[in-house]
Amino acid sequence: QEEIRMETLSQLVNMTPNALSRFFKQRTNRSISNYINEVRIGQATLLLTSSALTVVEISYKCGFNTISNFNRIFKSVKGVTPTEFRDSYKKNSYLI
Repeated sequence: QEEIRMETLSQLVNMTPNALSRFFKQRTNRSISNYINEVRIGQATLLLTSSALTVVEISYKCGFNTISNFNRIFKSVKGVTPTEFRDSYKKNSYLI
């Protein structure tokens, strides 16, 4: 939920921000910001399927500053908007 700064991360591992970024990219094939977004989207997915929180509440709870940014990143990771994801989950869970 908190803002994560590259300077803080790099200090934790005694690396410069550029060195940490390069190291992470070489090892994972993705940027640190992409990884953090994927973790946040994973948490949002869990909340969308297991809580009655609104999409806006979930976006802020997962560390996104704006709903439009949350919607854009969620759709780029999952292929659907958060609302579409929740609706599809509800529809499919009723069939079980």
